[in-house]
Amino acid sequence: AQMDEPEGVWSKPSSEDSEATKPINLGDSHYAELEDDLKSDAQNLEKESWSSAVGPNYIKSLNKEAVKRQDVIYELILTEMHHVRTLKILLNVYMHELKKSLLVDEAWMEQLFPGVKVLL
Repeated sequence: AQMDEPEGVWSKPSSEDSEATKPINLGDSHYAELEDDLKSDAQNLEKESWSSAVGPNYIKSLNKEAVKRQDVIYELILTEMHHVRTLKILLNVYMHELKKSLLVDEAWMEQLFPGVKVLL
């Protein structure tokens, strides 16, 4: 038995849909600002751990527990920075392109990404 499908569900995009199918222009000033923002956020957090970011002489002056505590704090900060980066990309790439394409309205966007703007 063949399933009935709504007409046009699998059709190719028409000329009306051409805006939605255009590739993202990474040269756009919007994306240049985002790239600068993301680079700025990550500037001082390039090392994998706190102990690899500070000098070995300073580490020798601390006990192992203090070094471990600083490594854990640094890891929490890195994790938070990665979450913020992901949210900025979600907001400034995916949501931006969906709005620009006019495929979705603001109410649908809020249902799809509830409260994302408040998190940043």
